[in-house]
Amino acid sequence: MKYLKSMTLTLLLLLTGLFLVACGDQPSSGSTSGQSSGSATSRKLDPCALVSKEQASAVLGATIDQPTSQAVGPSSSCSYNPHSSLNILTVTVFDHTYTKDQFETELKTSQALLKETPQTVQGVGDEAIYFDSLLNVLKGDNYFVVSIVNPGLSEQDKIEKLKQVASQITQKL
Repeated sequence: MKYLKSMTLTLLLLLTGLFLVACGDQPSSGSTSGQSSGSATSRKLDPCALVSKEQASAVLGATIDQPTSQAVGPSSSCSYNPHSSLNILTVTVFDHTYTKDQFETELKTSQALLKETPQTVQGVGDEAIYFDSLLNVLKGDNYFVVSIVNPGLSEQDKIEKLKQVASQITQKL
């Protein structure tokens, strides 16, 4: 049940991002964090390059053979799933730049849909919000989500593991 809820939230976040792009809500023309592209508001970040399979293996406590990547709308995801368990770590990055207002709008939309109150997480990125197994992070104009499915972990342990991964990602942005 928790897995389904987490995957539903991830899908909702992706759809919200797609909705913002489709409605013409143009992100700021700020930095592209070293990524080159034809536009200052769009770039392609590779989520599988942001977390190594060794780092993911350490977080999940099991060996990862090969991560799986997928692009959906304005985002790209990388999933790390050991064959020996149902535990999953997923990193989703959005391909266009975000302002703090846009980040907060997406989170409010998700909160309204899920009817859950997010938890602010200190010490990672410029702003980080935790929703049921998902850590949403804004670092500069980069927005990414790290999620973990591991029924054996407490909520606090999930937050700590997600913070660890998010901190590794922010160092690469």
